[in-house]
Order: sequence, then C-alpha cells, then structure tokens
Amino acid sequence: MNRQEAFDKAYKGIVAQGRGSSNDWQCLYRGDGGTKCAVGQLLSDEQITRYGIRNSQGVSELAPELLDELLPCDSKAGVFLSELQDAHDQATWCAVPNFIEAFKLRAADVAKKYELTVPE
Repeated sequence: MNRQEAFDKAYKGIVAQGRGSSNDWQCLYRGDGGTKCAVGQLLSDEQITRYGIRNSQGVSELAPELLDELLPCDSKAGVFLSELQDAHDQATWCAVPNFIEAFKLRAADVAKKYELTVPE
C-alpha cells in the first residue's frame, strides 16, 4: 500500500461508517458497532493481535515492522499515519456538530500536505 491507497482506505472507511470510533474519553482502533478510527481502517484484526496493539495506543507506539507492513519503504510512515489519525481524533473532539464534515475538512488538509487526492 502507498500513501494514496492508505489515505483512500481510511477516508472511505470513516465516511462509510458515518461516525468516528471513540468512547467518552479517547479514540479507538476498534470501537462500538464495528467502528474503526482512521489508522484502524488500515489494520487487520490479525495485525492487532500479532503486534499486541492496545485499542487506544498512539501511532508513535506502533512497531516499526508494522509501519513497514502498512506503508513499505516509507521512512515517514509514522508521521503520515499520525497526521491521518489526528484528522479523525480532532474531528471527534471538535465543537462542530457533524463529525463527518469535520473529518473531511481535516483529511483534506492532510491530502493537500502530501499531494494526495481526496476520494469522491
């Protein structure tokens, strides 16, 4: 997977589920009703088990080997995924009443920074 593919998968997954993945105090890779956060959209259940990922740990805590699985040969994978995750997290906690619109705005900023296109 490259950055564009990762962005598309996370973006489309969040929009399709129609809401973020969080509880009352933190965002979650896997939430209620099968929801997934932005990076959670990219992680398989097998990867979560194999790497012992805690549901709320940050991207900076993910194993380098996992980052390489997600974005092979991308030395800035952790930075990119953190920014993609922040688009989800910030939209979850912002004052805007519509999570999806807030996420789309923040994700568009990430896309612009990395010269990616936003899915329609």
